Amino acid sequence: ALDDDEFLARTIATNRAGKAYLAKSFEGMGIPYVETAANFFCLPFATEADAKQFTEEMERHGIITRWLGGFGLPDCVRISIGTPEENERAISAMKEILPTIGSGAETAPLQVHG
Repeated sequence: ALDDDEFLARTIATNRAGKAYLAKSFEGMGIPYVETAANFFCLPFATEADAKQFTEEMERHGIITRWLGGFGLPDCVRISIGTPEENERAISAMKEILPTIGSGAETAPLQVHG
């Protein structure tokens, strides 16, 4: 796939658009996030329990995220940048889920945007 310049250009464009959409959505919802140069965002939560609950609830909605406890970030969750449809589904689910999370998504002691 790396030799396919057209595919690579489309993938980069999709990621850039998805990054902008998710960042704008997070900001509009008051969700802090860590700036990214990758194909995912790191979302800090107030507690480890909140991060785990968020991950479980997103999975119940058919959206796979990754709790980052195994990477030394127990209060954080990784959410990948997907296609426009996947990103919209993720934001829709987050709007439903976040109000039910223990203490909500709040800034943790990480450098975050928001």
